[in-house]
Amino acid sequence: GGQDCPRYNFRSDVAVTEEKETRRMCGDIALRQVRKDMEVEGVVTANGGLNWDNIEALLSYGIGEMKIECSENPIMLGEGVFSSMADKETLIELCFEKYGNMGAYMAPDATLSSFSAGRPTSLVLDLGAAGTRLTPVVDGFALRKANVVTDRGGNWMDKKLQKEISAAGYTVNQWFDAKPGGKAVTQSFRDAHMADTLREIKAWMCFVPVEPIAPEMRAAYVKRLNVPPYELPDGTKVCYNDA
Repeated sequence: GGQDCPRYNFRSDVAVTEEKETRRMCGDIALRQVRKDMEVEGVVTANGGLNWDNIEALLSYGIGEMKIECSENPIMLGEGVFSSMADKETLIELCFEKYGNMGAYMAPDATLSSFSAGRPTSLVLDLGAAGTRLTPVVDGFALRKANVVTDRGGNWMDKKLQKEISAAGYTVNQWFDAKPGGKAVTQSFRDAHMADTLREIKAWMCFVPVEPIAPEMRAAYVKRLNVPPYELPDGTKVCYNDA
């Protein structure tokens, strides 16, 4: 929209409770509050489909945060190169019938990334949590059949990092574990906060060297970096040389 960066940025997880009726809450504050039997869900189901209730909750939250009148504004949506026609139709139907947008347009996210750099033709590398995707864009058109996709992404790196930390003898406890008399949390709530902690450790400690480092030179290289310890939610400090 002519701006240098997004004005609103929030995670795509949804907090779901079933106390009296099903409630879906979005945003960082809602996802950090411990509620009885609260599950944390994404927009993709276990079998690879889409959870449209969660997608609708996220759309409603985002529109509410922006404080816009949908009937007076069109909406543009970025789409993955493998989005099915049925999913696109359902999403456009939501925009028109539920939110009443005056117009809706969908564009491949690779094309939008290319245009944001001022280039109609480029090779777009999308490094995501679930995987990595390489998409060629030629004159504004994303070449879907030429995509290269791998499931090696941020989540895969987090699991590797967790194994490294565990092997070094650390236990990653969360803030709600140390709270006296705290409420029991669901496994999905614990997994979501564990993922947040691992991402923070990754951003704090991990790096990509300019040149390959031989295994025998790793210790000397790490010592020269002088990376300060990372403090876990329970106060335990993870030292770079150990992890």
